[in-house]
Amino acid sequence: MPKSKEMTIGDLAVMIKKGFDEVHEKFDGVDGKFRGVDGKFVEMDGKFEKIDKRFDEIHEKMDLELGAIRSDIRDIKGTLGPLVRSTASLETDYSNLRMRVSYLEQKVGVEK
Repeated sequence: MPKSKEMTIGDLAVMIKKGFDEVHEKFDGVDGKFRGVDGKFVEMDGKFEKIDKRFDEIHEKMDLELGAIRSDIRDIKGTLGPLVRSTASLETDYSNLRMRVSYLEQKVGVEK
């Protein structure tokens, strides 16, 4: 069995320093990765801001168009109401006139 070497305080200090150096290197790698992730989040924030702005623009346009459509519908309703009443009145007049003409034809003796 080989004889084990005695460890000195200096040897222990070197081992501890080496361990800390390795941990420090790993943390540096992790920090670099986090900086990359932070950059991606900044990029995504910019894209989301553009999307939000575009949605706001679309929303404004839709509100304007919807207002115009509502106005058009109001105008159509305003125009159709009197037309419907006028048409109903004309149909009644037409029916009455047909009955009168038919009565007069019978009185005169004219056949259809």
